[in-house]
Amino acid sequence: MNDAKEFLNKDDLIGFFDGCYWPDKKAGHLVNHYDNLSINITKPGQSLETSRLFSEKIKRMETIKNEVQRVKIYSNDKRIVTIEKNEKQQRNYSFTKFAICDIEISWDAKDESGKDLNCTVVLNINLGQVSIKKSTIDGKDVEPKKILELAKQNEAVLIKGKALHEVLAAHFIKQTPCEEKKDMQSHENIVVPGSGAPRSINEEITVEHPFGKAANKDNHREM
Repeated sequence: MNDAKEFLNKDDLIGFFDGCYWPDKKAGHLVNHYDNLSINITKPGQSLETSRLFSEKIKRMETIKNEVQRVKIYSNDKRIVTIEKNEKQQRNYSFTKFAICDIEISWDAKDESGKDLNCTVVLNINLGQVSIKKSTIDGKDVEPKKILELAKQNEAVLIKGKALHEVLAAHFIKQTPCEEKKDMQSHENIVVPGSGAPRSINEEITVEHPFGKAANKDNHREM
């Protein structure tokens, strides 16, 4: 628990590493294996930069040459998402059937003429189902189809194992309507800049609590 507190460096976040343990003969005690990190969200409006979760290390992690490979996030006593870094350093978001949230993904891209563009797409996750909520290029709203080709330039983010452009393409095939929830009374923000990839790619997750203020008292346990 102390290792996770030092690693997160935020008093309002609860987390712990839940990997394997093995004896360190020199140190004379068990050494924590830091592959798996659990984070408990307890208050609405909290922000968490997860880029450093997959790249930064505390001193003990550097000593044993270990780093975070998997992060599980809970809300309202239910696991909503697992983020895993694969061998290509991609971040794969696997949302559970309980997940009700938005994920905002931003990345830098180039158009056909070579002009630099900043792209953003907001996906709504409703009980695990994905639909497109908003898309922008250089801060201006655009139709999702206009950002589809540019999404192929984002290779850092996967949603349930699929590339971002594949997720967007599936939306057009299904013609899934995207409606903003009207019963949201409180929310939590988890800011997720890129990890193991260019800093120009980042994600932001907004977790919705349908039970309003009661969600402020959630007790989350790690996986």
